[in-house]
Amino acid sequence: MRLARRYGRYGHWGIVALLRNDGWRVNHNGVERIWRQERLKVPKRQPKRGRLRPTHRNRVWCYDFVTDRTHDGSPLKILTLIDEYSGEC
Repeated sequence: MRLARRYGRYGHWGIVALLRNDGWRVNHNGVERIWRQERLKVPKRQPKRGRLRPTHRNRVWCYDFVTDRTHDGSPLKILTLIDEYSGEC
């Protein structure tokens, strides 16, 4: 029960693997039976956040840092910005 609370997303197969790694000799059918008797379920995944779609200019901008070195070895860091809708840099 403690393992199911701590590692709830593993399901009964994951709990079997954890028990076997700790040296227990368990049958997956027994663990599954206990899992059902306790009415344990794997919680549903949280939905991913939606991506902001570009519908007009200046709505969605992407950025990235580019690093390089000059001919004499000094570091050079550049911030690049791109408008997702128009491709303007």
